[in-house]
Amino acid sequence: MGATYTRQSTYADGDTITAAHTNQEFDQLLAAFQATSGHTHNGDPNEGGPVSKLLSNTLTFGSGADLDITIAFDTSGSDGELKWMHDDDRFQFSDDIMIVDDERLIFGTDSNIAVSYDETTTDSLKIAATEGAGLAITLMADEGDDAGDEWKLNIADGGTLTLGNDINSAGTYVTHLTITPNSTVANSTMAVAGNVTVGGNIDVDGTTNLDAVDIDGAVQIDSTITVGANDQGYDIIFYGDTASANVTWDTSADDLIFNGAAGLIIPEGQLTLGSTAVAATATELNILDGKAFLDEDDMSTNSATGIASQQSIKAYVDAKVTAEDLDVTSDSGTIDIDLDSETLTIAGGTGLSSSASSTTVTLAVDAAQTGITSIYATDLILGEDSQTAIDFGTVNEIDFKVDNAARLTLTSSALYPVTNNQIDLGTSSLEFKDAFFDGQVTADAFAGPLTGNVTGTADVATAVTVSDNESTNEDNVILFGAGAAGSGNIGVEADGNMTYNPSTGKITATGFIGALTGDVTGNVAGNLTGTVATATQNSITTATGLTSVGALASGSIASGFGNIDNGSSTANFGATTVDSLDVSDGNITNVGSIALDSIASDAGVGTAITLSAGIVPNTETASKSGTVAPDMSQYTNFVWTLGGNLVLDDPTDEVAGQSGVFVFIQDGTGSRTLSHADDRYFVAGGTSITLTTSANAIDIVPYFVQADGKIHLGAAQLAFAEA
Repeated sequence: MGATYTRQSTYADGDTITAAHTNQEFDQLLAAFQATSGHTHNGDPNEGGPVSKLLSNTLTFGSGADLDITIAFDTSGSDGELKWMHDDDRFQFSDDIMIVDDERLIFGTDSNIAVSYDETTTDSLKIAATEGAGLAITLMADEGDDAGDEWKLNIADGGTLTLGNDINSAGTYVTHLTITPNSTVANSTMAVAGNVTVGGNIDVDGTTNLDAVDIDGAVQIDSTITVGANDQGYDIIFYGDTASANVTWDTSADDLIFNGAAGLIIPEGQLTLGSTAVAATATELNILDGKAFLDEDDMSTNSATGIASQQSIKAYVDAKVTAEDLDVTSDSGTIDIDLDSETLTIAGGTGLSSSASSTTVTLAVDAAQTGITSIYATDLILGEDSQTAIDFGTVNEIDFKVDNAARLTLTSSALYPVTNNQIDLGTSSLEFKDAFFDGQVTADAFAGPLTGNVTGTADVATAVTVSDNESTNEDNVILFGAGAAGSGNIGVEADGNMTYNPSTGKITATGFIGALTGDVTGNVAGNLTGTVATATQNSITTATGLTSVGALASGSIASGFGNIDNGSSTANFGATTVDSLDVSDGNITNVGSIALDSIASDAGVGTAITLSAGIVPNTETASKSGTVAPDMSQYTNFVWTLGGNLVLDDPTDEVAGQSGVFVFIQDGTGSRTLSHADDRYFVAGGTSITLTTSANAIDIVPYFVQADGKIHLGAAQLAFAEA
């Protein structure tokens, strides 16, 4: 228990307080806060209240002696303890440590590895390396003192996992297992450097490549077994229980060989030689046992069990055939063929040819028939197939069929299409030569030129429709009726040089007589009388009675033209550009905008120029960054959003007396700075201008041009609120 503070004096109104009283109180305070014997704040009476907050950024526990330091957590249940073990140079926790969800234990000065329970994403313990780095975990037995005590697990950036051991040399790892992930599980691989022992089953869906296989137990194979490859075989030997009894596939001889006591047993009816099945039973095949072929040309033995040779059979048949004749009867005669000395000939006729091959005689109808003079049939159809044909099936009618439908019909009175408006007569590239008609030709329209003379009487058309072609920019000749006046049949002429452009809607001619209305472009030669509403003319030398002039769109009024004197009247102009304008003592009234290089009054210096409306200088609104020269020849004010740090450069086109403002707006990032060319821009006090750094902040800096190359920047007005 430490020293406590005890009240030393009690006062009442009117008492005398001496120095001793104060000293006693201070002595108690000093004793209570003495480093080694003062009060302990341990919860005992008069030992000070609990310490609930330590404000220092650095806390030191311990007396400085080389001893263990213990921080105890005193609760109503089991107490926890955090101890610094001096000799072991480590911390000791006497109870469990809980890291809450998604919080991490971070290892390494550079935060190399973090361990956490990732409940949000993977719901698992997560050990993660830093961005772009691989993860390595070393597992040690016996503190890794000996070779083979350590296993090292590596996961590379990209997912390849390797597991290695330092069996050869402590701290040097040899890879035993490699797992490489790919885009699909089927394409991923696992490589084992050493041996694999499997106590259960192995299920391999893909191909297994084995250099050698030693199988000691039963094998169940549920698919095709292939030994070797095309042109590369291997011997296969199946041994029996009897010595020297085996079946050998001899790859060098390409034969299946039965050795020793080995035999071949085939179920009855299951033997096939080549592609022919042997249907004979074993009993039937045994008939050949002990039999011999008989060589008898006359078959005189007449044996029921003897087998005649081919030569004997041929000699016997030849002898029989020589003695026989073949009788043939036709529509126009009868013949007989001596089979021993004569040959039967089957000849073709007109449009018919014959051929023989092996044991077959074929009669064919020639493609070109010249002897057929008529073909009559009630339902005759001629064609390539059922879709393209000439059909004679209807009485007094011929139908031409294409694409499985009748297209054209010929009768005794007409040739017409089967369906209205379906087929053309000729094509755009293949045309008929001439057409001759004795009657009337009726068509919805004619396309293309009609050449040659047309004789006879043409009925008068009630209307002629001409297609509109106003989109084409071309000069077309205007056609005229022949003669000064006429009636009845009138010829058409294309005289003179009068043309019409459908795109511009203008008529061009060498001259006009009579009243002319509408717009005229080009020069007017000769005298022009009457009223001209508007005119564009480069060579009018004298014009009287012009009551109004529109906008002078181009050209110029030459020097020496003289003054345009409108007297006391008001002169109204459209958009006008002049080098100088002198209005004497009059006024300029403008309803639009005026762009002036300079303005002066003839009343002299000090005379006011009064403008009845406000002056709006040009303002540039843009995004800027880097080194920028403001264009003071075009703009007075500059509203710039800063996309990066900005350096004001010499504009080179400033004019003495020019003034305006810069409005600097920080972008969404903020912290953009402003600097300037020190030999062109000058700031009061020689200090630089510091802008507001917060995002979207608005600062205004005024300027005044004293002379070329000398621009004064005023004090910045900072942090305007967005309007």
